[in-house]
Amino acid sequence: MKMRLWTLFYCLFFGLTSLSQANTWTPSTSDENGKGSPAVCESSLISGLKCTGRYCDNVSLQCSESLQTEGRGEWSPSFSEENGPFICPNGEFVQSLACEGRYCDSVSVKCAGAPSVQENACYWRGQISEENGGAFEFGKGVYLKGLKCSGRYCDRLESYVCQTQAKVCDSDECRAEQARRFSPILKFDQEQATSQKCFPGNAADYWEARKNGDTRILCNESAASLEGGQIPIYYEYQDCSGDQTV
Repeated sequence: MKMRLWTLFYCLFFGLTSLSQANTWTPSTSDENGKGSPAVCESSLISGLKCTGRYCDNVSLQCSESLQTEGRGEWSPSFSEENGPFICPNGEFVQSLACEGRYCDSVSVKCAGAPSVQENACYWRGQISEENGGAFEFGKGVYLKGLKCSGRYCDRLESYVCQTQAKVCDSDECRAEQARRFSPILKFDQEQATSQKCFPGNAADYWEARKNGDTRILCNESAASLEGGQIPIYYEYQDCSGDQTV
């Protein structure tokens, strides 16, 4: 078998450098429409919060620029001024908000993971209400992770936000996982006279063998890795900026 392999530089970029705030606001959710019409940031995270109306009962979200997210299907338990705050689990951020009860008294959120960023510093932001202008923009790369409310009918919302940074893939486990997920494939042709045939195999297996000190020429003699006339090809991994051409 004669392989024609092209050098591939497969750049996987995890970061905020190519992400800018879109500054778009969702329609408001309120007690009149409840969970049937929540405020949602689709394929992005929440970079600002504002409210209007009596007792701050119309809530709108500012959505970030498009960002890879992994949403969850369930709503959080409802919370209000009578109980404590709600904070999304580690690695997740608020993506949707809905409320029920008189003057939007009971609030629920949905969380979503953001695989391309990691949390840095997290802190409580000041309260918003209809009395103080009712809006906060958190800033670039700062996203809503939790909420708590106080005051009559939950009319003062306080935001728990996290600064984020690019997730750096610098561990053996992370690089092996990228090999499993993103190994490119090429079509191949066959030469009957070749005495020894080596099939490129799983990139993650190759990575593990080299990491463990195996210095032999690795020849995968099994055709089991072939699928539909295509084979995986090893690639060189490097992080690169969002505007780099490869």
